[in-house]
Amino acid sequence: MKIIPLCEVFGRCGGCAYQDIDYSAQIVIKKNNVFELLNRAGIPILKDNIRIFYKNEFYYRNRMDFIFSEKGCGLREKGKFYKIVNFDRCYIAAERINQLLKEVNNWSKDLISEDIFDIKKKKGVLRYCVIRNAIFTDDTLITFILNKDADTEKIKAIIEKIKEFSNKTTAKNVLYGFVRYNTDVSITDEFFILKGSEFIREKLLDVDFFYHSQGFFQSNPAMILDMFFYIKDRIKDHYDLLVDMFCGVGTFGIFLSGFAKNVLIFDNNKYAELCALKNIEINKKFNIRFERMDILDVEKLLPVVKGKKCIFIIDPPRAGLHKKAINFILSALPEKIFYISCNPAKFVEDFKYLNEKYNIIDFALFDMFPQTPHIESVTEIERK
Repeated sequence: MKIIPLCEVFGRCGGCAYQDIDYSAQIVIKKNNVFELLNRAGIPILKDNIRIFYKNEFYYRNRMDFIFSEKGCGLREKGKFYKIVNFDRCYIAAERINQLLKEVNNWSKDLISEDIFDIKKKKGVLRYCVIRNAIFTDDTLITFILNKDADTEKIKAIIEKIKEFSNKTTAKNVLYGFVRYNTDVSITDEFFILKGSEFIREKLLDVDFFYHSQGFFQSNPAMILDMFFYIKDRIKDHYDLLVDMFCGVGTFGIFLSGFAKNVLIFDNNKYAELCALKNIEINKKFNIRFERMDILDVEKLLPVVKGKKCIFIIDPPRAGLHKKAINFILSALPEKIFYISCNPAKFVEDFKYLNEKYNIIDFALFDMFPQTPHIESVTEIERK
């Protein structure tokens, strides 16, 4: 059912695609799309058996990567990467992020055009303003991303202005960092702290999670709680070993650590390692071990898992599982797997390789991304 979108720049801004569709209809569309995907792949799941969990349709995102323009911060225009759409409020961003966006935009009014990075000419200083907000602790962080190849004196002048902003803003943490003129990224290893810390603290139920300003954390923490409860309720046994693949800051491995004698979590990101070790320590989860490991080397873990009663939590990136990861799973043969996917189409592809050894026990959808076509799935899989 078509409705009038709340956002005045809907249709121009590339941030949303479904805001002119009633949210109840969005849920039906997403469920139907995934069912058709499963049906075409020959995965025998009845549509009525697919549960879909959802919460807030607006103001849910804990991170927004805004782009500087002469009119303030905004997002790219749909289909035109070089044009920026400006607005006073983003309806999918957390309210606290909108408050900080207003502060940044008020500050940027005094900037001149030479201060702003020109996407076509690739000149200027200020490129991105990345605003992050922990939903359950209200911890806040802003990172200003600057063009490293800009004029040195202009960079120094902008940094002084950012320092002045950091003294006035209500954000608890303020950083700035550099990227090269010919890249288009909003995270960097070359960053500097002006105020507070490089970490953000989130609290999910009774578990504290620190994540890094330049690292990954789930964008909709309220829906992660639903995933926690869903997986927890589906685990009916106790295991020798729980393996959390692509663990990030240890989110699922730490929360589910009570279901196994020992827990092994691994990721290849240095910021994930930093935060995972910190989170293990502050939550006193002494049965967890973190391994910094690229997925291409995952077969090195076979001696650790072979012969043990195992449960795997798999949360791969959008591209899905590498063949080496699939081979590792089929060699380790855990008794149970929960495959978490932000791209159900990739899950379908990966399951073709797992199908010979595993059955799907349950399948659920979690609307992590309201007002967009995207949906997250969790599949419970058991060894035949």
